[in-house]
Amino acid sequence: MTSLLSVIADTAVRTLAITVLTQFFTMLMQLQDPGLLSRVWRIVLVVSFISPLLLTIPGINVPAPDFSGSFPNFGITDPITNASVSTPRFLIQTPSRVDGMLFWLSCIYCGGVLYFAGSLLTGLFVAARLRRHARPVLVARAGLRIRSSDRLTSPVVFGNTILLPAHYTKWPEAVLEQTLTHEEAHIRHNDFEFLLLSSINRAVFWFNPAVWWLHRKLATLAEFRSDDAVLNRSNDSTAYARTLLNLAAKSRLTIPLAMASTQTVTTRVQRMLSRPTSRSFTHPARACMVFAFVLVMAAVMMKIEMIRTSSALPAADQTTDMFIQRRYEQARPRRSVPLDPSSVIHWCGDYRASPVTVLTVSAENGHLFAQYTGQTRFEVFPDKEGELFYTVIPAQLSSFESKTQPAASLVIHQNGVEHVAPRIDSTESSTITRHFMNRRQENAPQPGSANALTRILAPSITGLIDETALSDTARDVMRARMPFLGQDLISAGSLRSIVFKGVGEGGWDLYEIHFQHAVFGARVLMAANGKIDGLYLGPLP
Repeated sequence: MTSLLSVIADTAVRTLAITVLTQFFTMLMQLQDPGLLSRVWRIVLVVSFISPLLLTIPGINVPAPDFSGSFPNFGITDPITNASVSTPRFLIQTPSRVDGMLFWLSCIYCGGVLYFAGSLLTGLFVAARLRRHARPVLVARAGLRIRSSDRLTSPVVFGNTILLPAHYTKWPEAVLEQTLTHEEAHIRHNDFEFLLLSSINRAVFWFNPAVWWLHRKLATLAEFRSDDAVLNRSNDSTAYARTLLNLAAKSRLTIPLAMASTQTVTTRVQRMLSRPTSRSFTHPARACMVFAFVLVMAAVMMKIEMIRTSSALPAADQTTDMFIQRRYEQARPRRSVPLDPSSVIHWCGDYRASPVTVLTVSAENGHLFAQYTGQTRFEVFPDKEGELFYTVIPAQLSSFESKTQPAASLVIHQNGVEHVAPRIDSTESSTITRHFMNRRQENAPQPGSANALTRILAPSITGLIDETALSDTARDVMRARMPFLGQDLISAGSLRSIVFKGVGEGGWDLYEIHFQHAVFGARVLMAANGKIDGLYLGPLP
């Protein structure tokens, strides 16, 4: 329901925006032709009606890597379900005030839809029944279906049928001719179908004043066009105005296509009495400008979601491009070259990959191997570009220093990230390794990881995250992931609880995150400054 309300709200804003802009532009162009205006506003109606459907259709994206982590994690990552601890170590509960608000908003919205949809269906049922029981009328009008009923006091169109009051037989011939010409124009212009579509749109978006205004605009323009059809044939506006006023005095109908509806008759009479004797003419260039404007506005409104999603976090699109480029670069095929024996001293040693893990590069029988704390050792191969690369995963190690001297640091290339790991001595390496083993044995989370994760997910119901608890590296990666992850977070609903599941490979804390409608998994790696330096976040199957 949260995602549904989001789509409904987005569509309402789009409709309001395009309605205001289109009205401003038509006034600026001084358009008076009801035929042209009717076509313009029908385009706006169709855009408003199909907008929710377009928003729910997945876009076509160029295949891109899944940004599954913000820090290299070699080896096979432990799934949450296979963590060493299957029972919660601690539980963080979040308030449900937002859930209550969303529930009542959903109830109010659904109640409004049921009320207006019920009113529309009831009106259609009554009108269909009235047409079914009405008597056929034999009038010399080719192609028209005409019926009469004692229950009517004013002519009206229902579908492709003209319904007349039973006392039409007492009308003068000129009045009957005006009436049939008016109603025939409604059928020819498909006014009933578009006003029915507008009524459905109004029932779905009943809270949006733009759809109510648009419905009245379409109904008024439909009457103007039909009035012009009558006046273009007889050109006696005074007599026709008198006919409308006489019918309106007896009419009890308020539906839009009643010929003398009291809602529009006053405006129509004033218009026709002030109508110039010659037919108004809109220059083709001006008409083309109006249609082009409306179509461009419709296209822009359809793209607002993409623009907003990509700009929800600063420079997200540039960050995404950067990570995609790096990810593909890291995944490209590489060919090994013989290991230069003089470079072994350059690569071998211990490097601080994170505050809780050490990367150890060692040599054995003319081959180089790399191993993270608590993980499997893998062979790495030199390439012609002076880097070392893995064959089991798309990752590389590089250094910008002379290959004949011990490297002061290594650059780890993986998951679209370039991370610098400084060389450390054996004492620091032993300390990090000992703390890692103790924490894994005790199955204890890194200090502050749960609170930082809770802080990051506080605004998740809006499709965003709190970046202040992320390191620069983790922030950049999450920015790249948000265009893909944001909608999942919105659909998941509000945050309910965060459960620690254990310590995984590489020292990552494993969490299970319970939202209102979904369960996510998370892997968290903390930096020395208390921020999250590595984060994987995504829905569990």
